[in-house]
Amino acid sequence: MNYTMCMILNDTPWDNATAKRAGDDYGKLYPIMCTDLTLAHNETWKMPVQFVLNHTGDLQKLEFLLYREKNLTNSYRDLHLWVNVTSNVSNSSEKDLFNKRAEFSQRK
Repeated sequence: MNYTMCMILNDTPWDNATAKRAGDDYGKLYPIMCTDLTLAHNETWKMPVQFVLNHTGDLQKLEFLLYREKNLTNSYRDLHLWVNVTSNVSNSSEKDLFNKRAEFSQRK
């Protein structure tokens, strides 16, 4: 089966008073990367994913979205992490701290 995995940063401001996103949940989206994958039935994809987040802010939603067969309307699987980005990283050894692993499995 063919998939597309995308990483997106959503930095729409968080409202502590309401414990919700201020305004539209998808107001400010920054695409980080997309890659095509082909997986056999029940096959697991495990690869290091390196990225640097250049948009500073607190409680940003880093989303990993898995789409089936180029249908980019609704994700088949998704994962999100809440991240705080305080400064841009320029030192390559510091960038290694941002290495993440994403694992997606095909399920029936």
